[in-house]
Amino acid sequence: MQTTWLLLLVISFSVGKTYGFSDLENFIRVIDSLNPNQTVVNYLNGSVFWKQPKSILQKLFNYEGYNINRKIRQSDGTFLSLSREFVVYRQPNTSEILLVLMNPISYNANEVFNVANDPVNAHIGSASPAMPVTPHLPEFLVYNTDIVLEYPNPLQPNNYANYSAGPVYDSVELFGFFSNSTLINASKTDSVPMTGTWMRKSQYLPWMVLGTTPVSLFYTTLAWKCYDGLQCVADDIMQIISDYMQIIKQNFPKYQYAPSTKRRGRLSKRL
Repeated sequence: MQTTWLLLLVISFSVGKTYGFSDLENFIRVIDSLNPNQTVVNYLNGSVFWKQPKSILQKLFNYEGYNINRKIRQSDGTFLSLSREFVVYRQPNTSEILLVLMNPISYNANEVFNVANDPVNAHIGSASPAMPVTPHLPEFLVYNTDIVLEYPNPLQPNNYANYSAGPVYDSVELFGFFSNSTLINASKTDSVPMTGTWMRKSQYLPWMVLGTTPVSLFYTTLAWKCYDGLQCVADDIMQIISDYMQIIKQNFPKYQYAPSTKRRGRLSKRL
């Protein structure tokens, strides 16, 4: 396997305060919107690979879905991020939504559980550093945000031996948000175009039922802001959301809008 190394030149860079926007406000404009009444859809599409010690990466499935969110300014100038997200796993060759995975590690058939995270909350108190993607093209910026997750696993091995990868949940998520500084500085809009990347390394998923088998998952995706809202979401994803919400006896419209108030949830985090 050929490995390519990308050397990033880290340069502190301020987008500027044209039209009175602070660095934090510009960061919010890039990742979402300053308008608390606007829900923003960020779409993602990519691949998930699996790896065991001393083995190479092997593709497991495709990964596609969206996060729908809003940002609410707080009295101290920080922002509360409220969102939900729904993501499906697809068969890597046909792109069909997976209902059953023929597990290449255990050689068993596993029922696939889609990602349906609600809520996904965050408190954003400062802007991520903005850097030119390359010194030769300073108008193209990237904001990097890294999140390390390490906490007691809700699925403790002594209670959930088949579903737990260990006593500690351990993963890292790497975000990159790309935008154009000229557009940021020249516009007064609450939101500006963004493309991005989301990468993650984690333990295996509980529904893979691998017990003490040492397996890591690697996620790599492209993300972008949808200006047509849910119109950019694949039809089969919208259908499975509808089916899912009926199964658990909740309302389908829930996943059409970001939350408007904060409530506690397992997936709250602080940036």
